[in-house]
Amino acid sequence: GLDTPPGVMREDIVSADDLHRAALAHADADLVIAAAAVADFAPAEPSDRKTKKSEDDLTLRLRRTPDVLAALGERKRDGQVLVGFALETHDGEVHARAKLEKKNLDWIVLNHANEDGAGFGPGTNRVTLLGADGYKEDLARMPKTQVAEVLLDLITVRLE
Repeated sequence: GLDTPPGVMREDIVSADDLHRAALAHADADLVIAAAAVADFAPAEPSDRKTKKSEDDLTLRLRRTPDVLAALGERKRDGQVLVGFALETHDGEVHARAKLEKKNLDWIVLNHANEDGAGFGPGTNRVTLLGADGYKEDLARMPKTQVAEVLLDLITVRLE
């Protein structure tokens, strides 16, 4: 694993349930940037063992995982800033704005999954920053570290 930098409190997370518990334990944070891609569904009956071949077909029952960001949005206090992410393949801005409103976010970073050099895989991304106040900024494709810097600069300026 990664070394924990000095001054950073680390919590190892294995499941969406773990993340939900940890996020709620720190729900009073002044700024939450929810960059984790949490699965919407998890196995209903998880196993720590390999599933052996027994038949040609396998049915896997899934259960919905807790919506961590929605839970934080429900508990949001005045002055607190919540930032979420949305990875969309079509009608991106419409879906991202709906998520922004539904989850009571201040900002959402829309990842354009269908564009070259964007999404989970490459070291670059192409995003649109959307604010609850109607703010919109389309960023050119750039290294993900630079996207993070732009986002933090924007949040810092808007908080002052």
